[in-house]
Amino acid sequence: PAQLILFPVADPATSTVRVRLELPERSTGLYPGQFVKVAFTVGDTERLLVPAHSIVYRSEVSGVYVVQGEAVRLRQVRLGSRFGEDVEVLAGLQAGEQIAVDPVAAGIWIVNNRAARDTDSE
Repeated sequence: PAQLILFPVADPATSTVRVRLELPERSTGLYPGQFVKVAFTVGDTERLLVPAHSIVYRSEVSGVYVVQGEAVRLRQVRLGSRFGEDVEVLAGLQAGEQIAVDPVAAGIWIVNNRAARDTDSE
């Protein structure tokens, strides 16, 4: 296991801290006492992201079309931050659920399916 020593003082001019880090023996190009720039991951957060273009906005409501077997339904979702081309879903959708990435095609499918179902019942 690598050893990490974090010095509890930050440089106010550069907003940096000093860290002493034990590296694996096979590290090349580095020498004891050498200063290098490193980055650390401080925590991982799991986010449920959907493509921004798959989100439907109806007045003040945002939603996505959820595909469940043969059914497609519009479901309201609460959105969070944007990450590039994706948007975080905070509520209304579970990981593993399938959504329609083309909301226009999903809406047309619903209308056509409803019309076919109404014609069959007559």
